[in-house]
Amino acid sequence: PCTHSERGSIGLDINADHIALAETDTQGNIIHTLSFPLNTYGKTTHQACALIGDVEAKIVSYAQIACKPITLENLDFTQKKQELRTRCNARFSRMLSSFSYSKIITAVKSRSYRFGVETRLVDPAFTSTIGRIKYAVRFGLTIHQSAAFCIARRGMGISEKVPSRWDRIPDGKGGYIALTPPVRTGAKHKWSLWRNVHRKLSAELAAHFCAIKKQSIFQAALKPSEETEDSSFKSCRGGSGMRTVSSTA
Repeated sequence: PCTHSERGSIGLDINADHIALAETDTQGNIIHTLSFPLNTYGKTTHQACALIGDVEAKIVSYAQIACKPITLENLDFTQKKQELRTRCNARFSRMLSSFSYSKIITAVKSRSYRFGVETRLVDPAFTSTIGRIKYAVRFGLTIHQSAAFCIARRGMGISEKVPSRWDRIPDGKGGYIALTPPVRTGAKHKWSLWRNVHRKLSAELAAHFCAIKKQSIFQAALKPSEETEDSSFKSCRGGSGMRTVSSTA
């Protein structure tokens, strides 16, 4: 193989409309991130295969130049759909088809094998949650790039500690939420802690978006009445300006 694991890792996070890539150095620090647009929704089989082929060629070429292995989540399609539904929304998750997802995985692995690039499959548990909480704001990454970063680090065998700061967690739509840190006990394994964090984050995001939706509905309901009041005021004033009274000498 032309790649060497001691150099670092390249993590991929597959999404409904793009693939996020994150590259690490020998210590698991972030070096570079990329996003490859890839939306196969509504495309024919031939068009989807062509789009996927173009993107996987760029990804494998990047790995060849970096001389680093590619790390992917060991997820089946059903799990990926559920993850996207939690991370984004149900409508967005429907954009990713079973055909496209399996084709992307197969294409990356197949081309990597042909060009001597090692591929690794890792446990997908909580990569999105960890990336969102620990790295998105810290390094200015999108939630998808931060997930790819976690995947790359996991491919290197790096463990993720639960952080102490929880005051600025991106919601993925330009806003932020805050969480109360979990109670740390020596008896709990890190995966148990991250599982609790994932549940709290999912619940908080759901409440956060529900509040935003209610607020937008409330504001939309107020607009017609405001416009009516404004129109009534103008009509009382005689249109858009003051009435002028002309006098003759």
